[in-house]
Amino acid sequence: MKTQLEELEDELQATEDAKLRLEVNLQAMKAQFERDLQGRDEQSEDKKKQLVRQAQMKDYQRELEDARASRDDVLSQSKENEKKLKSLEAEMIHMQEDLAAAERAKRQAQQERDELAEEIANSSGKGRSFNCVPLSCR
Repeated sequence: MKTQLEELEDELQATEDAKLRLEVNLQAMKAQFERDLQGRDEQSEDKKKQLVRQAQMKDYQRELEDARASRDDVLSQSKENEKKLKSLEAEMIHMQEDLAAAERAKRQAQQERDELAEEIANSSGKGRSFNCVPLSCR
């Protein structure tokens, strides 16, 4: 009986030791689980931040593309305006040349008119006693 009691006590001690080891292992596993869970939470948070950065990057890229498109539109409009300006400058030069030619023709016509008026005055003035100044005799 004594041996049986000792065996039971030894078995009880072994069971308590096993229980203690299991509790220690359980605590270690809980701690490991908490660390893993925290690590996953951190990974999830990092992934979320990365997705936010990617979304921001896409927004920035869209803004950049829009800015480039706007710049290209402005450059295109500028080139078009430059062509219009050159065309208008050429037209203005042509009109100035036409104006100068018209003024020369006007002066020539006025000179011819004055000469004709003088000829008329000289040829018809032989019978008159007064002098007629061109443009004043009509």
